[in-house]
Amino acid sequence: MNQSSIEIRCPFGPQRLFMKLVLYDEIKEETSIPDYLDMEFACSDCARFYRKDHKNVYRVLHRYSIVGEYRETEIIES
Repeated sequence: MNQSSIEIRCPFGPQRLFMKLVLYDEIKEETSIPDYLDMEFACSDCARFYRKDHKNVYRVLHRYSIVGEYRETEIIES
């Protein structure tokens, strides 16, 4: 069974690995993935970075499509 992988990393500090998607050839050809399905990751490194200038930053969220394409970042304030 052939496989490939996609690493989901922080778009601003790529040393932070959120997850790794493993794609198997037999499955990806048969599976349709909806465009509206996203993944969201809280990034403590970015939250720490933004808190240096803005003390009221509560959380930084990075959003990706289900196939690993970066979509956007949201900064949530407390």
